[in-house]
Amino acid sequence: MLYFPNTRQYVSVELPVAPGSQVTAEGQALVADTVAGVFGVKPSTGGATDNFVGVAISQQMNLNFMSKVEEGVHPAGNTFTLARTPAAGTLSVWNVTTGAVVPAGAGGWTLAGRVVTLDAATLGNTLRYTYRFAPTSTEARTLQGDVYPGGPAGALVNQVGVIKNGLVYTSEFDSAVNWNATNPTVRVGANGLFTIGGTGAVVNCAVVSVPSVAQPFLGLMLNG
Repeated sequence: MLYFPNTRQYVSVELPVAPGSQVTAEGQALVADTVAGVFGVKPSTGGATDNFVGVAISQQMNLNFMSKVEEGVHPAGNTFTLARTPAAGTLSVWNVTTGAVVPAGAGGWTLAGRVVTLDAATLGNTLRYTYRFAPTSTEARTLQGDVYPGGPAGALVNQVGVIKNGLVYTSEFDSAVNWNATNPTVRVGANGLFTIGGTGAVVNCAVVSVPSVAQPFLGLMLNG
């Protein structure tokens, strides 16, 4: 999903979707895919051969996942109940008080359903929880309106809009990495997500806004 109140597209084009591929969300990182002389784009895989092209923009698509950020003081009971159930492997915890990552596992936190169990070491600290979850159909409709019957028009001709230069605020980011890092090198990851680390192509961009409670989107200034 793209957050359009803050998104500004300076250079964008329409490109064909690679045969056998499907763009499943606005805001996905798209890479080139040329097979047997036929060019197209597809969501990034996070592999070393990914060649970043731009960010997907389209009419409404089915909203399969949404990003969410919550904050709270580590309570005496050492548990924090999230508003939604995080998708597997998407939760990260940041200690706002100390400015450090709270690691998963022993000495940090564990997750069971919506309940985060915390180590007593962070008792009294303000913690920030970032994750992805599957919205209900009602939530998706509230956020972006009705999906056009038959899907976005681009799907009929197998093409998608691509933002190559501009300011994008996207929900399609790896919420398990530390976006609070100093001057992070942004790369493309699996499933069209932007990430930090790994072997995916480096994205020529700057992080201008990290996900927050008020605005759970990653803000990137693309310099393509």
